[in-house]
Order: sequence, then C-alpha cells, then structure tokens
Amino acid sequence: MSIPTCAVSVKLYDQNAQAVAGASITAQLDRYEIHDGFVVPQLVEAVTDEFGECTLELWPNSLGSQSSNYKIKVQPTDAKGYSTIAMVPDAPTANLSEIAQLPEIPGKSDFQDFFEQAQGLAEDLVGSANAAKIAAQAAQAAAETSATAATDSATDAGQQAAAALASSQSAQQSANDAAASLVNATAQASASAGSATAAAASAATATTKAGEASASATAAAGSATTASTSEGYASASASAAAGSATAASTSAGTATTKAGEAAASATAAAGSVTAAATQAGTATTQAGNAAASATAAAGSATAAGTSATAAGAAQVAAEAARDLAQGYANVGAPTVVKPGDASLTTGRVRNTIVIYSQTTTATRTVTLNATDPALGDTVHVIRAAGGSSVQLLDSVGGWIRSLAVGQFADAVYDGTAWVLIGFGSV
Repeated sequence: MSIPTCAVSVKLYDQNAQAVAGASITAQLDRYEIHDGFVVPQLVEAVTDEFGECTLELWPNSLGSQSSNYKIKVQPTDAKGYSTIAMVPDAPTANLSEIAQLPEIPGKSDFQDFFEQAQGLAEDLVGSANAAKIAAQAAQAAAETSATAATDSATDAGQQAAAALASSQSAQQSANDAAASLVNATAQASASAGSATAAAASAATATTKAGEASASATAAAGSATTASTSEGYASASASAAAGSATAASTSAGTATTKAGEAAASATAAAGSVTAAATQAGTATTQAGNAAASATAAAGSATAAGTSATAAGAAQVAAEAARDLAQGYANVGAPTVVKPGDASLTTGRVRNTIVIYSQTTTATRTVTLNATDPALGDTVHVIRAAGGSSVQLLDSVGGWIRSLAVGQFADAVYDGTAWVLIGFGSV
C-alpha cells in the first residue's frame, strides 16, 4: 500500500504576466506525520517548465493527526524568493493559488493560526540548534580522547626505541667478548708445534672477522641510538652486524677450542643484535600508530569545529524565525478598503484587503505602494461586482493582473519589488 497524494498544480508569472521558467518550488512538511504505518516524506521539489507550470505530488494534510501544513518556497532563477503556507486537501488535484493561506476576511481571528505555524517553525529550528550543539560537544570529547591515545602511543614508541638501544649495547659487549676470545685463540694456536702456520693463518682470519664484527656492532649501537627519530636505520645496521658476527664465528671454529668459544660469543652477539632489530621494528610500528592517532585527533577536532559552526548558524536561524513569528503576532487585523467606483493606491500597511463590491463604470486600477513598502507587506484584491475591468499595477505602474468578476489576486513585497503570489476565483 502506498501513501496517497494530491497533484498540486503551480502556475508562476512575473510582474509582466510572463511565465517564469526554471523556478525551484519546494514543499516542506512542518512536522512529523505517519500514514498507515508509513512515514510521510518531509520534502518534495519541482521546477517550473517553459510555461511557468509544475506539479507537486503532496500528501493530504487533512488525513493527518498532527495539524500539519506545507511550507511552500518559490525561488526564481533571477529574483528573490518568497514563501507561503498551504494545507493540502484530500482530493485528486488542487491549485496552489487556492490552497495557500491568504489574509483572512474580517470576522475571523487575527491570523492566530498563521502565528502558531510560524512559532512551530521557530521551535523546530531551536531544536535543530540544540541537536547540533550536542553533536559538537560529542565531537569535542572524541577529539580529546584521540589526543590522549596519540600521547600514549608516542610514549610507547619512545620506550621501544630505548629498548632497541639497550639491545644494541648488549650486542656491542658480546662482540667485544668475541674479540678477546679470538686473541687468546691466536696465542694458543701460535704455540701449537704441529700446525703453527695453519693456526696462525686461521687466527689471523678470525682476528680480521672479529674486527668486522666489532665494527658492525658499533654501527648497530650508533643506529639504535638514533632509533627514536629513525628506527629503520637501526634495523638495517643490526642485520649487518648479525651477518658479520656469524662470519667471525665460522672462521674462529677452524683455529682451536678457544676459537670455538669465540664463535659461541659471536653467536650470542648475533642474537642480541637480532633482538635489537626486532625492538627497533616494534618502535617503528608504535611510532606509526602514534602518527595515525594524532591524525585522527586532528580530524575529530576539525569535525568539532564544523559542528560548532553549524550549531551557531542554526541558532541564528532559529532566532530570526522567532523574531519573524513575533512580528506576525504583532500584526493585528488586516486593513480592509472598499474603493467603490474609483481607482486606489495602497499605503504603508502590513496587510491590505481591497474589495470592489460596486459596479465599475470605467477601468479602475489598484496601484501598489511605491513610497515606503516593507518586506512582507501583502495586498489581496477581490472583484465581487461587474462593470469595467479592475487591474492590479505594481509600484511603477506596470501591469500585474487584470481581474474579472469573481476573481482575486495576491501580491507581496519581497524587499525589492511587488510579486504576484496568487490568482484565481473566489
């Protein structure tokens, strides 16, 4: 089962009675409504065609339980937009000019319904501002948590780097022990009568390899010392030290039993250097984690700033809507004018209703106020009697609409010019 809709027809003309093409027409439901278990869409949009016409498929407000309305916003491509409020009937079709709320005829309440709707819009905007504020506070808390995590990760990285340095120093000590053992092996090999020449040669080779192991271990220690800023270099140097120490162990094994002991010490040195490399790699990983956490913290802080900005903007909009609602509350009843069989120029009145209830003997005109109009001023003209034509003119005498018997026209001042917002039959 689908949600029922009413095809609301929109016809838009400019001050010269020309069709306005490409204008954006939006209908915003002013509160949450549910129809037979389905959530009613909040926003419907359409664009006028070359004839200034379009159709909005809107849910009938009369089927709801929340006394909802649609806020209709008209935004031409080359002029200032304006808004009105409409209640959609439970019918297959309707004309926007007929269902839009217009100034009331005397005898009804002083626009109390319109004030309550404007006040409801203001309350919705205030609620949006509060929600945005809460979101900003949550984002700020998340940013603080991420910053704390980044600090902890950086501390762990420093500790891992220190451990890498200690392991490399241990490797240096093991390499030194290997060198000392190789020196003893060389002396004992020289004392051997049967293979003095071979022992001397092997000892010389072992001495050379031990020197290489010592140099590599020293390089590993220096690289590990730098691990706090460039842990990758420590890993490379430590690996080189491990290879050289292993070579020294192999050469010492060919000399004497002491050379074997030197090989064992060199193997221990290799193990220590390998541990140093592992620690350096861990330190690198921790440093990467710290950088990622810091980036996340920066992102959260940016999100907090954005949410705070949005909250401020929403609050400004809410206050503006509240002021607008208060302004409508202070309007009071409209001014009703009956010109008889004469033309009329409107004055500085918020809401004016002009009624031609007498037969006109010649063309009569209603010229809109050009002296001191204010944003939101409205004029509602009704022709109830026959005779010659009645024409609605703008502030510079430009023709807006000619009225036949039983027709009406509505105009609003948008801050720059008078704009026709409604036309039809009474």
